[in-house]
Amino acid sequence: MRALFCITASLIILTAPAFSQSQEAADIYLGVFSPEQMDGLNESQLGKINTKIEQICSLSGISSGYTPEGFAIYPVFEIYEDETVEGGMQNVYSVKAQMTLFIKQYNGVLVGSVSKTYSGFGKSKNQAVVNAIQNINPKEPAFKRFMDTSKEKIVDYYRTHCGQMIDKADMFASQEKYDEAIALLMSIPENVSCYSNVLVKVSKLYELIIEQRAQYFYSIAQTAYASRDYERMAFAIAQISPKSQLYPEAEKLISSMNEKFTAEEKRDWDFKMQQYNDELKLEKQRISAVKEIAKAYYQNKPDITYNLIIK
Repeated sequence: MRALFCITASLIILTAPAFSQSQEAADIYLGVFSPEQMDGLNESQLGKINTKIEQICSLSGISSGYTPEGFAIYPVFEIYEDETVEGGMQNVYSVKAQMTLFIKQYNGVLVGSVSKTYSGFGKSKNQAVVNAIQNINPKEPAFKRFMDTSKEKIVDYYRTHCGQMIDKADMFASQEKYDEAIALLMSIPENVSCYSNVLVKVSKLYELIIEQRAQYFYSIAQTAYASRDYERMAFAIAQISPKSQLYPEAEKLISSMNEKFTAEEKRDWDFKMQQYNDELKLEKQRISAVKEIAKAYYQNKPDITYNLIIK
């Protein structure tokens, strides 16, 4: 299986639980799948097709990655005509191919599909196939219509099932499966009416895992302190919530380090901490941190394969 994960987020500022609804707070995610092998295509060519699909998703405002209610996009690329034209000092190879994109839910329900045909030419069959793939235009209006229609259907699904998903997240939380609960809730798009309830739930779950994360970042801060890496230490200290049991230890570390600062280092430290405590940035970083939790959870669960999706 080859799956692309393109959710860009940084795990930073694990502090207060205040979340607000923002454009960055939620998105529609699709698992992007291609097989390890496909008739007539090598690994490099499959990679180029994946890149095209990723671009199609991006242009439609869709991020790629696993979600618990699982929607996936995958290609079928078929070469149906293969010719060699003899002439001059070198033969010319030509291929005609059809690419069909499918979007399915992991349970097998088809959301939709779109097909386009492409021609390619080259000095070898490999070059002709690559040329055909290069002719795939992610800005093709047919792709835009397909993605827009699919997005509407996916959002409708979340509208219908939002309450059930919140209940399921509550069940995970009762079992102390906080990462799994957050991953489930953060798959719900922000334009679904229950999203305000989702943010409240996520905020509470976020606080529950602060202590788990605090130990990790305190360890980073200690290592950075030993190497006098103040930027990394400022970053790590900023992740430790004042509500964490480790926060007093983090304060002691800061006090100890202040005694060793030169005037220039102290100015540098104060500037970095001011940056990390900027409230506007803080809000965006909290959202990014939650997204990262969801992303990490599903990246560690590689149990969905291309063959399973296409059935």
